[in-house]
Amino acid sequence: AYDSKNSKLLFYDIKKTGIVVKNDLAIVYYYYITETLDAGGKVKKEKGKLTDILVKENNKWKYLGWSETK
Repeated sequence: AYDSKNSKLLFYDIKKTGIVVKNDLAIVYYYYITETLDAGGKVKKEKGKLTDILVKENNKWKYLGWSETK
């Protein structure tokens, strides 16, 4: 779990919503929700979309990059 001096992760949920594969490229889409507790005791909720990009090299999928939208 993610914890730092300034916040503590209380809840994290991620759901895959789709995947597109074209030749040696794959794009995976997710929605996420998080809840963190800040140093002042306030709960912060966030949600957004994640996108992962993978490329197939030598018959193995390799992580190329990602994007986040809040």
